[in-house]
Amino acid sequence: MTVADQGQIEELFELGFAARQLRHSISTSQDIAQELDPEEDDLLGLADSLQATHRAQAGDQLLRQFHERALPEDAALLADPIGIVALVESLLPTTWDFNEDLVILFGNGLDAPADVLGRIGQQRICVYMPEGATAEHYPESVCIVHSQEELYALLSSWAPRQPKRIVSRSLRNGEVSEDEQRELIEAANLYLGYVRVDRNTTSAFADTWLRQGIANLARTVNCPSVANFTEDFVGMPMVVVAPGPSLAKNVKALHKIKGKAIICTFSHTLSALAAEGIEPDIVLTVDSNSLQYHFKNFPMHRVEAMISGLTVHPDLLGMPAKRQVSMGANGAFDIWIGELLNEQLLVPAGGSVATTALALGLKWKCDPIMFMGLDLSFSDGQYYVSTSCDGNLKVRTGEGGELIMDGWSEDCQEMRKRGGPISADVQKPFTLPGYFGGEVATTQMFWLFHDWFVKKTAEVGDGTRLINCTEGGSFIEGMQHIPMQEAYETHLAKAPRISVGDIMDSRIRKQDPKRRADAIKGIEKLIASVERCLSMVGRCTRTADRVAAGEATLEALGVLETELVQTLRSTRFMSGSKQEQIARAYDRAHGAEEMSELLAASQDLYREIRAAAKQVLPGLREVLREIRCQI
Repeated sequence: MTVADQGQIEELFELGFAARQLRHSISTSQDIAQELDPEEDDLLGLADSLQATHRAQAGDQLLRQFHERALPEDAALLADPIGIVALVESLLPTTWDFNEDLVILFGNGLDAPADVLGRIGQQRICVYMPEGATAEHYPESVCIVHSQEELYALLSSWAPRQPKRIVSRSLRNGEVSEDEQRELIEAANLYLGYVRVDRNTTSAFADTWLRQGIANLARTVNCPSVANFTEDFVGMPMVVVAPGPSLAKNVKALHKIKGKAIICTFSHTLSALAAEGIEPDIVLTVDSNSLQYHFKNFPMHRVEAMISGLTVHPDLLGMPAKRQVSMGANGAFDIWIGELLNEQLLVPAGGSVATTALALGLKWKCDPIMFMGLDLSFSDGQYYVSTSCDGNLKVRTGEGGELIMDGWSEDCQEMRKRGGPISADVQKPFTLPGYFGGEVATTQMFWLFHDWFVKKTAEVGDGTRLINCTEGGSFIEGMQHIPMQEAYETHLAKAPRISVGDIMDSRIRKQDPKRRADAIKGIEKLIASVERCLSMVGRCTRTADRVAAGEATLEALGVLETELVQTLRSTRFMSGSKQEQIARAYDRAHGAEEMSELLAASQDLYREIRAAAKQVLPGLREVLREIRCQI
């Protein structure tokens, strides 16, 4: 290879790396044209962008020609500087974010490509080593992991800016087996799929959760929480009744189970229970929508307790169950209310009522915890048990292998028109191990819930007996799988009678009478902190303007921002609905090269804080007035 050839190849690779970042920037832009003003500087910037685009396109054409040639063996590539760069070039896809996307390298020997990746700006490089093995010669900036759990922890640490793309490379020398590599990459992609689902859900419902959490406060302070009963149901059996199609096989067993175990179910199951004349002890709900159609014709006044998430639709708190109990089910969007009431009412779960039910049973130390209707799959195309309110929903496989859902109830379709949550009508197929062996079809969401159950079961270990009595659907590793009749004879037939209502009433009578007064003090303190945030944002905004005009120093602004940060720590709940906007403002500030860019990013952040404060203040003031009137 001549020096000229080497120089041309180096420039070619440089163009390829630049083109990837440019494509990523364009793909994440909402509308570049809308951001431009007809000023000369903006037009010059547009011209520069177009020139860079044309140059990148030319590089792409040359790179395509380069990629048509087969690369030499790894040993030959790693022995030559240009070969190392060529290996890196072959690793990265055409669109790539060097700041957020992830490169995973397996085993030793790829330290030179890792060094090149770092020099071209790749920020996230992970090296996977087998347990007990040592990574050698890698740059200090790379992250070393030895297990899926350590990789999960690494991915979690990058929230809320997790990778969108993952690429991997090994030397195929046997240090890390191909099965181990495949399993790790599949686990990482599925984890990120869960993160994306969670992020999309949070983005869609954050404002609703925050608004409803505040609106529900007046009722929340007047009802007990799940934290009040942590010692009252220890060692008592719980049966969780889900609305899967296999529920039809053993739903009648609930007649003899009643009074022998805590029967916990969800709104989607009520129609199926009503058809059999069965009244559960607990109805669990965490939904931000009203879901009134789930409760049609069901005698809720005979249910011992309705346990509702703190951010559920207010209509659900008006259900005529004998008792209303509150529960934190939406993580950071609920935890601030627990802090306000000084109660550990958070039930950390995996995003569904079924996972929440298990988390609740574990919080209360119930034992055993048994499941019915937890298919997480669709027997013969049946999504729910046929007697459910959406019992006509069917799943069929399309020509391309996709899952197609038909038959949502009219009530559900009406909810969809109002913007309520509903699964997509066409979904990618997944598989799970079957209850009776083999594999069963499922959706990504069910797959993620199943993954949560498996991990939670492993975490529980021998501490609590978890029994899957579904008799159909998926097999959940770690749980005991036996028919409901066998479970009844083994664990319930000779068990003492349980009165959930009496147990709850005994605890409620001991509830602290100062709880409401303490809540008032907490809300007053919150309002004062939010008002102080507004005041501090105003001062920061004015000072930033003065810095831009040369009338104040950055040090003066820094002092005010430090005060603002301190104040925000006591009002962090209000930023939950602004996570994406705050992250963008932070990224803009982090990438600022000029003083004007830094100040503009600061002003973006101030605007978001001001908007969040103005969003929550009216609701907090109104709920404070309501609670005061109750005294």
